[in-house]
Amino acid sequence: MNNLKKEYMTKVFDKYLNKDFIKKYSNEKTYKKAIFLDRDGVIIKDCHYIKDPSNVELEKNINKVIDLANNAGWLIIVVTNQSGISKGLLSWDDYHNINKRMLKLIGKPNPFAAIYANSLAENNEENAWRKPSPKMLFEAANDFSINLKDSIIVGDRFSDIECGANANLRLGIHVLTGHGRKERKSIIENMDINSYFKAKISNTKVKLIDDLRYFPTNIFNTNT
Repeated sequence: MNNLKKEYMTKVFDKYLNKDFIKKYSNEKTYKKAIFLDRDGVIIKDCHYIKDPSNVELEKNINKVIDLANNAGWLIIVVTNQSGISKGLLSWDDYHNINKRMLKLIGKPNPFAAIYANSLAENNEENAWRKPSPKMLFEAANDFSINLKDSIIVGDRFSDIECGANANLRLGIHVLTGHGRKERKSIIENMDINSYFKAKISNTKVKLIDDLRYFPTNIFNTNT
């Protein structure tokens, strides 16, 4: 067993909480809305188990989406599966270095209230952090008093949208970037005629867009 796999065996979940957001919202008792973002394929381009910070490149329009969410008072939270760690292809240090480069490229005070990640290739009874499990979303809801029923998720994989449905989010937005093109057919097959995600019993609607340039900006100020 190599050292990277040994590291995975001792740690399967990672949570970063932005102290500025913790301080700001620690005394608030009202429930907040959140936009959950997958990392690879949504915030940054998917480079297949990326570990070299020099390869980090932001997806188009992510800064505009971040600004819109911030201006509307929504929390922005990253939820990411990182199975490359359990496969011995990268380390937790590699993962953190990619995040540091991502934040540098965003080029503003850290806009993310939190970043949740797991290293699992598949879930088991003890560790069910991997999407489509909603456990990372539930963890965030507990950390920040989030109203999940009014929140949304953006992802390029079927598991992202299913995760949102498992948490009964209001909306799941599927993009074609990252793995989106090969996953789109499965998404469509699991939408009913009213665009609800029918693979789970939930009230989660699905919105299909090409990339973040077509992000439905009205969701931050309406209930539609």
